[in-house]
Amino acid sequence: MIKSISIEGLDDEQARLIREFVEFLRARRQRKQAQVRVASKRGGGEEITFATYPLGVKGEITREEIYEDV
Repeated sequence: MIKSISIEGLDDEQARLIREFVEFLRARRQRKQAQVRVASKRGGGEEITFATYPLGVKGEITREEIYEDV
């Protein structure tokens, strides 16, 4: 698997867009992996692992943290 991408000749804005897109794809993959873990755990009756979603300036928060006082 390729570990680097050449962005030679692109301006700063284009390089920033590529970096943000790669970060988006990584977050999407992590969410998908978390969903697979939850689905596999449901059959065993084990504790559910909630996915974490990046919220930009607000930081990261899990669904478990949102509903802990409910």
